Amino acid sequence: MKRFLFLAGIISTIALNGCSWIPRFIWNNEQVFEPIVSELKYKPYPFAVRQEITAIQRIHIDYFGQHVPEMPKENNFYALMWANNKMLKLSVLSPMHQRLWDIQFNGETIHEERLAALPETLQATNILRDIAVAFWPASNLKAQDKRFDVHDEGFTRQIFNKTSNTLEMTVTYQNGAKQNHPWGTIEIVNHHERYRLSITSNPAR
Repeated sequence: MKRFLFLAGIISTIALNGCSWIPRFIWNNEQVFEPIVSELKYKPYPFAVRQEITAIQRIHIDYFGQHVPEMPKENNFYALMWANNKMLKLSVLSPMHQRLWDIQFNGETIHEERLAALPETLQATNILRDIAVAFWPASNLKAQDKRFDVHDEGFTRQIFNKTSNTLEMTVTYQNGAKQNHPWGTIEIVNHHERYRLSITSNPAR
């Protein structure tokens, strides 16, 4: 199940740009908007990795806030990821390749080192959640939280909120990527928190 791993670095990058963890911001110096927080609490677990993975990702992100007229905004980032069946490590990089955030997850605890300038609203737990949403086996996700249903069909995964009967997230695998083969392009749309990711991943040499 190396497929979830390559998204790891990607999701870290997402966090830096806002998405599900965008900090509070002021519009016209009057109105203050809070980020929308999802109920999804999925976690990925390194023990599912069948072989060591080292990858570099190129990420394009746009988010379309519900209330701010200037949305969507766009950005590009890079990320490096390494993982085996005991540890997942992420390094989030700026477009100038400056290291912004390192995260380690062993399935139980999270260790992170980050620039002091990063907002506290950017949380590693949310990054790991999105890794699981995109790449963790459907059976595992269903077992973690029975309020949500995971539907896989072809090159698409959809996460449904059974309580509200709404579509939470959609993951589309493109250009050779699929759930058991991460190399290629993946698009992730979070309908609830309103962001879109386009991720191209290649093995790191």
